[in-house]
Formats: sequence, C-alpha cells, structure tokens
Amino acid sequence: MGSLIKRTALVAIFMVGVSAPALAATCTEPVPPVIAVNGVTATVQQMKDAIADFKTYQSAADDFQSCISVEIQKKEAAAKKSSSHKPIDPAILSALNSRANAVQAEKEKLGGQLNAQIVAFKQAHPGQ
Repeated sequence: MGSLIKRTALVAIFMVGVSAPALAATCTEPVPPVIAVNGVTATVQQMKDAIADFKTYQSAADDFQSCISVEIQKKEAAAKKSSSHKPIDPAILSALNSRANAVQAEKEKLGGQLNAQIVAFKQAHPGQ
C-alpha cells in the first residue's frame, strides 16, 4: 500500500505540472486507485487496503470538485467586476466542468467496482 501512495503522489505532482491552463493551479486532480482486489480470494487486509485506497481517492476527488466549484465562482465574480462585464469564456467554463464531471464519473465507476468486490467477499467469507 505504501508504494501505491508514493506512486499516487508522484503522478499527482506530474499531473499538476501538465494540467491545462484552464484548471487553477490550486485544484489538484486526484489519481484514481486501481481496484485490483478480488473479493472471492482476497484476505480481510486486502479488502481493508482496497477500501482505504478508495476512500482516500474519494476524499481527494471531493476536494478537487469543490475546488473547481470555487474557481468557477471566482471567475464569475471577476467577470462581473470587470469593466466590460464580459461573462466567463465558455471554453474555460466547459473545461472546468468537464474535469469535475470526469472525476465524478471515475469516482462512481470505481465505487461500483469496489462494491461488487465487497459483495463477492461477503459471499465467499460469511461472517467476516
């Protein structure tokens, strides 16, 4: 698990460096974990580790989505205060919303994969 966290941190740092300019530097897109646990054959510890990895990702994804929402609000406020009162560039708004939506979809997909493995684990290991 330690190597997964290190790898995730390195990838996150890399992603921040190559993010599109539309994404604020303060919003760090999380790196999704690989749900590679097999509920039928997994140990209790492997299941706990998979759940912990997902919860860490889920929290980071929620933080990212909140950050994007704040960035949109800031851009809207700045646009209203500008002398031209020009609205936010639709391409920037679309890019921000697209990234937040993609993270939400990934979070739901991974959650579904993990839940399926939890069900399989409970069926294969009654009473655990």
